[in-house]
Amino acid sequence: MADPRLLEAATAAAREWQHEPWPVGVGWPEGVAHRAPRVVVGTVCSGDRWNRAPATIRALAEQHDSLCEDMEAAALALTCLSHDVPFLAIKDVSNNELLSATTTGRVVELTQGELARRAAAVTLATLKWLGSDR
Repeated sequence: MADPRLLEAATAAAREWQHEPWPVGVGWPEGVAHRAPRVVVGTVCSGDRWNRAPATIRALAEQHDSLCEDMEAAALALTCLSHDVPFLAIKDVSNNELLSATTTGRVVELTQGELARRAAAVTLATLKWLGSDR
């Protein structure tokens, strides 16, 4: 579970945060209106393997009511828990196994310079929010 204080700070910081949209030229999906990044709060499903099958991805999301999945958050959460360190995962989802840019291997070339920029910005805004007099 995420630390409630960190989650509150990140949610508040994200409400105030603004970031430019992904550049159209880096593989924005056709048929999806170009928009600013969305900030959502919810469960991250974490596993020990890269799931690439659409049916498996959908089943895991449904079973765990998750918004995305990764391969790091659970290990970090367990490490933090074992050392009594507050934990929160802030993800910048730049790939989607259900999109052709990822499944064709183009995601790395499409996202150079964009990977994790938004998660880093929200993390920094969260730290600033925690350090303020709010």
